[in-house]
Amino acid sequence: MIRPVRVLVACGALLAASGCTSPARSRALTLADGGAAVAKAAAASIVETQAAVDGYIEGQYLLGPLTGRPEPGEETLASLRRVRDALGARAAVMQSLDAAYAALHAHASFDAAGRVERG
Repeated sequence: MIRPVRVLVACGALLAASGCTSPARSRALTLADGGAAVAKAAAASIVETQAAVDGYIEGQYLLGPLTGRPEPGEETLASLRRVRDALGARAAVMQSLDAAYAALHAHASFDAAGRVERG
């Protein structure tokens, strides 16, 4: 008598849990899609800003002789390199975040019903 009750309770718990997973799955997919879009946009913006720093340095070298200003000093170049490196690190973090959201999407999309039914 105890075993059938345990099996019945376990089946009821699984049935209740499966009813709760549908909304959670759709929310997880929405979160993953939205998060991935934001992470991709942020990474693209950061990479674009990083490229602009390189363009700024090149522009200063070209404008120096034309305007009579001196070329950027080592201190300025070192500071701009630090900024460029920091932007590169931020872009890498955003790309990792995008990969994490892709993994969340894959996990939330996984449906084991076929495997469970086949045994």
